[in-house]
Amino acid sequence: MQQPSCTRRALLRRGTTAATTATLASLAGCSGVGSIIDGSPDVPYPATWLPAPGRVFASDTDPAQRWYPFRARRFDELAAYLHDRGTSFESGALYRDGNAHPVLDVEPSQAGMEIRAGGRGLSVLETALLDDTIIEAFQTPESSEPIQEPFDRLGEYEGYRLFGAPDTDWVVGIKAGVVIEAFASMAPDSLGDKRAAVEAIIDARDGEGRYTDTDETLAGVVRRLGTGMTVRAGSPPVGGDASDGDPAASGTARTSAETENATRVLAFETRADAEAFAADPQSDVMRTWDETAVSRDGRFVTILGTSHPA
Repeated sequence: MQQPSCTRRALLRRGTTAATTATLASLAGCSGVGSIIDGSPDVPYPATWLPAPGRVFASDTDPAQRWYPFRARRFDELAAYLHDRGTSFESGALYRDGNAHPVLDVEPSQAGMEIRAGGRGLSVLETALLDDTIIEAFQTPESSEPIQEPFDRLGEYEGYRLFGAPDTDWVVGIKAGVVIEAFASMAPDSLGDKRAAVEAIIDARDGEGRYTDTDETLAGVVRRLGTGMTVRAGSPPVGGDASDGDPAASGTARTSAETENATRVLAFETRADAEAFAADPQSDVMRTWDETAVSRDGRFVTILGTSHPA
Protein backbone atom coordinates (compact mmCIF):
# COMPACT_ATOMS: atom_id res chain seq x y z
CA MET A 1 0.00 0.00 0.00
CA GLN A 2 1.04 3.59 -0.40
CA GLN A 3 2.06 5.75 2.50
CA PRO A 4 -1.19 7.62 3.14
CA SER A 5 -2.09 11.17 3.95
CA CYS A 6 -3.93 11.39 7.25
CA THR A 7 -6.13 13.77 9.20
CA ARG A 8 -4.76 16.08 11.87
CA ARG A 9 -4.27 14.69 15.37
CA ALA A 10 -4.40 16.48 18.67
CA LEU A 11 -0.98 15.37 19.86
CA LEU A 12 1.29 16.69 22.54
CA ARG A 13 4.16 18.77 21.26
CA ARG A 14 7.49 19.74 22.66
CA GLY A 15 7.32 23.21 24.14
CA THR A 16 10.03 24.76 21.99
CA THR A 17 10.58 24.74 18.25
CA ALA A 18 13.63 25.26 16.10
CA ALA A 19 14.58 28.89 15.68
CA THR A 20 13.27 29.88 12.30
CA THR A 21 16.00 32.40 11.60
CA ALA A 22 18.95 30.14 12.39
CA THR A 23 21.54 29.46 9.72
CA LEU A 24 22.37 26.03 8.37
CA ALA A 25 25.47 25.89 10.51
CA SER A 26 23.60 26.69 13.71
CA LEU A 27 20.78 24.27 12.98
CA ALA A 28 22.59 21.33 14.49
CA GLY A 29 19.74 18.90 13.93
CA CYS A 30 16.61 19.28 16.05
CA SER A 31 16.42 15.50 16.33
CA GLY A 32 19.33 15.14 18.72
CA VAL A 33 20.52 12.09 16.72
CA GLY A 34 22.72 13.88 14.24
CA SER A 35 23.95 17.29 13.30
CA ILE A 36 24.65 19.08 10.09
CA ILE A 37 28.29 19.16 11.17
CA ASP A 38 28.29 15.34 11.12
CA GLY A 39 28.56 15.55 7.37
CA SER A 40 31.85 16.09 5.58
CA PRO A 41 33.09 17.70 2.36
CA ASP A 42 32.79 14.28 0.73
CA VAL A 43 29.38 13.36 2.17
CA PRO A 44 27.19 16.39 2.96
CA TYR A 45 24.74 15.87 5.77
CA PRO A 46 21.57 14.95 3.79
CA ALA A 47 23.41 12.12 2.04
CA THR A 48 24.52 10.52 5.29
CA TRP A 49 21.06 8.93 5.62
CA LEU A 50 21.06 7.30 2.16
CA PRO A 51 21.72 3.54 1.98
CA ALA A 52 23.36 1.74 -0.92
CA PRO A 53 20.80 0.42 -3.45
CA GLY A 54 21.93 -3.15 -2.91
CA ARG A 55 21.01 -2.86 0.79
CA VAL A 56 17.36 -1.99 0.18
CA PHE A 57 16.14 -3.08 -3.25
CA ALA A 58 14.81 -6.53 -4.02
CA SER A 59 17.07 -6.95 -7.04
CA ASP A 60 20.55 -5.61 -7.66
CA THR A 61 20.69 -6.87 -11.25
CA ASP A 62 18.25 -4.32 -12.70
CA PRO A 63 20.29 -1.35 -14.02
CA ALA A 64 17.52 1.03 -12.90
CA GLN A 65 18.09 -0.07 -9.31
CA ARG A 66 21.77 0.80 -9.25
CA TRP A 67 20.63 4.39 -8.82
CA TYR A 68 17.73 6.12 -7.18
CA PRO A 69 16.88 9.83 -7.14
CA PHE A 70 16.50 11.62 -3.82
CA ARG A 71 15.30 14.93 -2.44
CA ALA A 72 16.25 16.66 0.80
CA ARG A 73 14.39 19.62 2.30
CA ARG A 74 15.01 21.78 5.37
CA PHE A 75 11.41 22.29 6.34
CA ASP A 76 12.10 24.77 9.15
CA GLU A 77 14.27 27.02 7.01
CA LEU A 78 11.84 26.88 4.10
CA ALA A 79 8.99 27.85 6.45
CA ALA A 80 10.96 30.83 7.77
CA TYR A 81 11.99 31.91 4.28
CA LEU A 82 8.41 31.84 2.99
CA HIS A 83 7.00 33.51 6.13
CA ASP A 84 9.45 36.39 5.82
CA ARG A 85 8.18 36.97 2.30
CA GLY A 86 4.50 36.82 3.22
CA THR A 87 3.83 33.61 1.35
CA SER A 88 3.50 29.90 2.17
CA PHE A 89 4.16 26.45 0.82
CA GLU A 90 2.40 25.45 -2.37
CA SER A 91 -0.47 23.05 -1.82
CA GLY A 92 1.45 20.10 -3.19
CA ALA A 93 4.52 20.73 -1.04
CA LEU A 94 2.94 19.61 2.25
CA TYR A 95 0.62 16.88 3.43
CA ARG A 96 -2.95 17.10 4.68
CA ASP A 97 -3.66 19.93 7.11
CA GLY A 98 -0.38 21.60 6.15
CA ASN A 99 1.79 19.11 7.99
CA ALA A 100 5.33 18.02 7.15
CA HIS A 101 4.35 14.34 7.42
CA PRO A 102 1.31 12.36 6.25
CA VAL A 103 0.64 10.84 9.69
CA LEU A 104 2.21 13.14 12.27
CA ASP A 105 0.78 16.45 13.40
CA VAL A 106 4.01 18.36 12.83
CA GLU A 107 4.19 21.78 11.28
CA PRO A 108 7.10 22.63 8.97
CA SER A 109 8.63 24.87 11.65
CA GLN A 110 8.88 21.80 13.92
CA ALA A 111 10.55 19.66 11.28
CA GLY A 112 14.17 19.69 10.25
CA MET A 113 15.60 17.68 7.40
CA GLU A 114 13.37 15.50 5.23
CA ILE A 115 15.00 13.01 2.86
CA ARG A 116 12.90 11.02 0.40
CA ALA A 117 13.97 8.59 -2.30
CA GLY A 118 11.69 9.49 -5.15
CA GLY A 119 9.24 6.72 -5.94
CA ARG A 120 11.22 4.15 -3.96
CA GLY A 121 9.47 4.10 -0.60
CA LEU A 122 12.32 5.37 1.58
CA SER A 123 11.89 8.38 3.87
CA VAL A 124 13.59 10.12 6.81
CA LEU A 125 12.15 13.06 8.75
CA GLU A 126 13.82 14.82 11.67
CA THR A 127 11.29 16.45 13.99
CA ALA A 128 11.01 18.27 17.31
CA LEU A 129 8.34 15.83 18.50
CA LEU A 130 8.73 13.54 21.48
CA ASP A 131 9.13 9.88 20.60
CA ASP A 132 6.02 8.91 22.58
CA THR A 133 4.01 11.37 20.51
CA ILE A 134 5.26 9.82 17.27
CA ILE A 135 4.60 6.30 18.50
CA GLU A 136 1.09 7.25 19.59
CA ALA A 137 0.32 8.48 16.07
CA PHE A 138 1.17 5.08 14.59
CA GLN A 139 -0.41 3.00 17.34
CA THR A 140 -3.74 4.80 17.81
CA PRO A 141 -5.23 5.22 14.32
CA GLU A 142 -8.49 7.05 13.95
CA SER A 143 -11.37 5.47 12.06
CA SER A 144 -11.22 8.12 9.36
CA GLU A 145 -7.56 7.48 8.57
CA PRO A 146 -6.01 5.00 6.13
CA ILE A 147 -4.16 3.39 9.05
CA GLN A 148 -6.95 1.07 10.04
CA GLU A 149 -4.99 -0.98 12.57
CA PRO A 150 -2.32 -0.05 15.12
CA PHE A 151 1.26 -0.66 14.10
CA ASP A 152 2.85 -3.65 15.82
CA ARG A 153 6.01 -3.37 17.89
CA LEU A 154 8.84 -5.10 16.02
CA GLY A 155 11.65 -4.65 18.52
CA GLU A 156 14.66 -2.36 18.38
CA TYR A 157 17.66 -1.73 16.16
CA GLU A 158 20.61 0.44 17.23
CA GLY A 159 18.39 2.23 19.74
CA TYR A 160 15.54 2.87 17.28
CA ARG A 161 12.16 1.47 18.26
CA LEU A 162 10.66 -0.34 15.29
CA PHE A 163 6.97 -0.58 14.40
CA GLY A 164 5.21 -2.07 11.42
CA ALA A 165 1.81 -2.31 9.77
CA PRO A 166 0.16 -5.69 10.48
CA ASP A 167 1.10 -6.94 7.01
CA THR A 168 4.62 -5.39 7.35
CA ASP A 169 4.43 -3.41 4.11
CA TRP A 170 5.22 -0.24 6.08
CA VAL A 171 7.91 -0.20 8.77
CA VAL A 172 8.88 2.77 10.95
CA GLY A 173 11.99 3.36 13.07
CA ILE A 174 11.79 6.05 15.79
CA LYS A 175 14.54 7.61 17.89
CA ALA A 176 15.06 11.11 19.32
CA GLY A 177 12.42 12.65 17.07
CA VAL A 178 13.69 10.99 13.89
CA VAL A 179 11.18 8.97 11.85
CA ILE A 180 12.67 6.50 9.36
CA GLU A 181 10.24 4.71 7.05
CA ALA A 182 10.19 2.06 4.35
CA PHE A 183 6.91 1.41 2.55
CA ALA A 184 5.40 0.28 -0.74
CA SER A 185 5.49 3.19 -3.17
CA MET A 186 3.24 4.10 -6.07
CA ALA A 187 5.80 2.64 -8.47
CA PRO A 188 6.18 -1.14 -8.69
CA ASP A 189 7.43 -2.10 -5.25
CA SER A 190 11.16 -2.51 -5.72
CA LEU A 191 11.99 -2.61 -2.02
CA GLY A 192 12.75 -5.94 -0.46
CA ASP A 193 12.09 -6.50 3.23
CA LYS A 194 10.84 -3.22 4.71
CA ARG A 195 12.40 -3.78 8.12
CA ALA A 196 15.76 -4.53 6.50
CA ALA A 197 15.43 -1.30 4.51
CA VAL A 198 14.86 0.75 7.70
CA GLU A 199 17.86 -0.92 9.31
CA ALA A 200 19.95 -0.13 6.22
CA ILE A 201 19.06 3.57 6.54
CA ILE A 202 20.13 3.50 10.18
CA ASP A 203 23.39 1.78 9.22
CA ALA A 204 24.04 4.43 6.57
CA ARG A 205 23.64 7.19 9.15
CA ASP A 206 26.25 5.34 11.23
CA GLY A 207 28.60 5.30 8.22
CA GLU A 208 28.04 1.75 7.00
CA GLY A 209 26.79 0.87 3.50
CA ARG A 210 26.18 4.41 2.25
CA TYR A 211 24.85 5.21 -1.19
CA THR A 212 27.77 7.56 -1.88
CA ASP A 213 30.22 4.69 -1.37
CA THR A 214 28.74 2.68 -4.24
CA ASP A 215 29.28 4.98 -7.21
CA GLU A 216 31.99 7.53 -7.93
CA THR A 217 29.72 9.58 -10.18
CA LEU A 218 26.98 9.89 -7.55
CA ALA A 219 29.52 10.76 -4.87
CA GLY A 220 30.95 13.50 -7.09
CA VAL A 221 27.53 15.04 -7.73
CA VAL A 222 26.55 14.94 -4.04
CA ARG A 223 29.87 16.40 -2.89
CA ARG A 224 29.62 19.33 -5.30
CA LEU A 225 25.99 20.04 -4.43
CA GLY A 226 26.74 20.40 -0.73
CA THR A 227 23.90 21.26 1.64
CA GLY A 228 21.08 23.71 0.95
CA MET A 229 17.46 24.38 1.80
CA THR A 230 16.59 21.94 -0.95
CA VAL A 231 18.83 19.37 -2.60
CA ARG A 232 17.83 17.05 -5.44
CA ALA A 233 19.91 14.46 -7.24
CA GLY A 234 18.74 12.49 -10.24
CA SER A 235 19.80 9.25 -11.86
CA PRO A 236 20.85 8.21 -15.35
CA PRO A 237 18.17 7.29 -17.89
CA VAL A 238 16.25 4.15 -16.96
CA GLY A 239 17.73 1.17 -18.75
CA GLY A 240 21.38 2.10 -18.73
CA ASP A 241 24.00 4.77 -19.03
CA ALA A 242 23.87 8.18 -20.65
CA SER A 243 24.74 8.46 -24.33
CA ASP A 244 25.32 11.07 -27.04
CA GLY A 245 27.06 13.40 -24.61
CA ASP A 246 24.08 13.67 -22.22
CA PRO A 247 24.77 13.88 -18.47
CA ALA A 248 25.13 10.58 -16.64
CA ALA A 249 23.66 12.16 -13.50
CA SER A 250 22.70 15.56 -12.21
CA GLY A 251 21.53 17.44 -9.15
CA THR A 252 20.38 20.86 -7.94
CA ALA A 253 20.75 22.61 -4.60
CA ARG A 254 19.13 25.88 -3.51
CA THR A 255 20.12 27.84 -0.46
CA SER A 256 16.81 29.66 -0.59
CA ALA A 257 13.38 28.41 -1.46
CA GLU A 258 12.75 30.16 -4.75
CA THR A 259 15.70 32.22 -5.92
CA GLU A 260 19.34 33.07 -5.25
CA ASN A 261 22.42 30.99 -4.66
CA ALA A 262 21.49 27.92 -6.65
CA THR A 263 23.89 25.20 -7.71
CA ARG A 264 23.49 22.74 -10.57
CA VAL A 265 25.89 19.83 -11.04
CA LEU A 266 26.10 17.70 -14.17
CA ALA A 267 28.20 14.55 -14.41
CA PHE A 268 29.26 13.31 -17.82
CA GLU A 269 30.61 9.98 -18.99
CA THR A 270 33.84 11.51 -20.25
CA ARG A 271 35.97 14.59 -19.65
CA ALA A 272 35.52 15.48 -23.30
CA ASP A 273 31.73 15.57 -22.94
CA ALA A 274 32.04 17.77 -19.85
CA GLU A 275 34.47 20.10 -21.59
CA ALA A 276 32.19 20.42 -24.62
CA PHE A 277 29.19 21.28 -22.44
CA ALA A 278 31.12 23.78 -20.31
CA ALA A 279 32.28 25.56 -23.45
CA ASP A 280 28.71 25.90 -24.76
CA PRO A 281 26.26 25.16 -21.92
CA GLN A 282 22.94 24.89 -23.74
CA SER A 283 20.48 23.57 -21.17
CA ASP A 284 17.20 24.30 -19.45
CA VAL A 285 19.20 25.62 -16.52
CA MET A 286 20.95 28.21 -18.60
CA ARG A 287 17.65 29.43 -20.02
CA THR A 288 15.95 29.87 -16.64
CA TRP A 289 18.84 31.03 -14.42
CA ASP A 290 20.42 34.47 -14.22
CA GLU A 291 24.01 35.54 -13.58
CA THR A 292 25.39 32.07 -14.17
CA ALA A 293 28.98 30.97 -13.74
CA VAL A 294 30.14 27.66 -15.24
CA SER A 295 33.15 25.65 -14.12
CA ARG A 296 34.47 22.19 -14.96
CA ASP A 297 36.30 19.68 -12.79
CA GLY A 298 37.12 16.52 -14.70
CA ARG A 299 33.84 14.90 -15.76
CA PHE A 300 31.78 17.31 -13.64
CA VAL A 301 30.31 20.67 -14.60
CA THR A 302 29.04 23.03 -11.90
CA ILE A 303 26.71 25.93 -12.66
CA LEU A 304 26.22 28.65 -10.06
CA GLY A 305 23.57 31.32 -10.45
CA THR A 306 20.25 32.79 -9.49
CA SER A 307 17.44 30.33 -9.98
CA HIS A 308 13.85 31.25 -10.73
CA PRO A 309 10.88 28.88 -10.91
CA ALA A 310 10.47 27.57 -14.44
